[in-house]
Amino acid sequence: QKLRSFHGYVCGGDYLTGGPDCGRAAGFHVDRAVREAVLARLSPPVLRVVHKEWREAKALEQNGQRRRDLAVHRARIAVEEAKHRALSVDRSLEHVAAELNAMWEEAQKELQRLESEHDAEPSILDLFDEQSWNDLLTRSQNVVGIWDDEATQDRDRKELTRLMVKVVIIE
Repeated sequence: QKLRSFHGYVCGGDYLTGGPDCGRAAGFHVDRAVREAVLARLSPPVLRVVHKEWREAKALEQNGQRRRDLAVHRARIAVEEAKHRALSVDRSLEHVAAELNAMWEEAQKELQRLESEHDAEPSILDLFDEQSWNDLLTRSQNVVGIWDDEATQDRDRKELTRLMVKVVIIE
């Protein structure tokens, strides 16, 4: 059995300047209230809302990806058309040939720009997929059990608490 130390929380008030302190609270009661608040925020319904938002963001990202794919496809066609025009012009028309070559080069630069954007680093939304979400939702059905499990370390509990609790006010 894990032994827990007894502790408490003190509001110093004006004690350091000769005045009274403003209160004391048993650590067990404060810790229990904070634990309940953290566990309530980790509940599966909250995760379901996050999952729904992730799905919507993923759908928007996929629409954006389709638009980028289409832009790259159109740029490739523009390069091929510009190349065809530049190579098929009568070379005796130097001014026209130079203009068409410049258009071809510009189309190639635009294609390279679009391809580099297209191949940019993967989205943070790719860290999860539907199976990952289903696993997380299944595992989170017993958040209290995970929190209280002996394998869950205090530093993990503290980390979760710090992420979700900004301030504790005792009245």
